[in-house]
Amino acid sequence: MAVKKEVIRSGWQEAVALVLIATGVLLLLGMFSYDWRDISALNMPSNDPPVNFIGPVGAWCSFLLFFSFGMAAYLFPAGFIYTGTFMLLKPGTGTGRRLGWLLGLSVAVVLFMTLDQEN
Repeated sequence: MAVKKEVIRSGWQEAVALVLIATGVLLLLGMFSYDWRDISALNMPSNDPPVNFIGPVGAWCSFLLFFSFGMAAYLFPAGFIYTGTFMLLKPGTGTGRRLGWLLGLSVAVVLFMTLDQEN
């Protein structure tokens, strides 16, 4: 017989899960509506008001993610949404380990995407 493991629920895990899902959705909206003219360091004068759905914060977050990781930056909001959903549906099942694998996958995809740019 399998021993049933009882999961003790606390409000903190659900709160963190909801914050992760909300952050992922906001990042995704900011990335889809990204316009480089919203960034004052790239365009003078910048768009006023910003075209980005999330405003200047969404424009800068999108700029930093795209500048750092390129098109692989879309993995971050998807990973946040996935991890938050998983934390809500299956609590207490190694969330830290999953975040580590997500970070490793993101780095691997970034490195894989830069291989083709050398030639």
